[in-house]
Amino acid sequence: MSIDATNIALQGLERAQQKVERAAKRIATDTFAAAASSSELATVEPGSLVESVVDLMEAAHFYEANLNMIKADNEMKKHTLDILA
Repeated sequence: MSIDATNIALQGLERAQQKVERAAKRIATDTFAAAASSSELATVEPGSLVESVVDLMEAAHFYEANLNMIKADNEMKKHTLDILA
């Protein structure tokens, strides 16, 4: 049974994308709810906003790590072909 690092990395990219979508939805929902609830200055719960921003930063790191995994896997395959050729 072989492990395909590219497929694992692609799954990681998908999970990172889902994390971004959830965070963006929370930011949009919280901002809209705050704006709709008051005619005064709209405020968003600081904890919610901070959590969403942290999730976005985490997702960015996940993207980078998984893209580096794909690059490394491609390099290993290239070197293997060079050795065998």
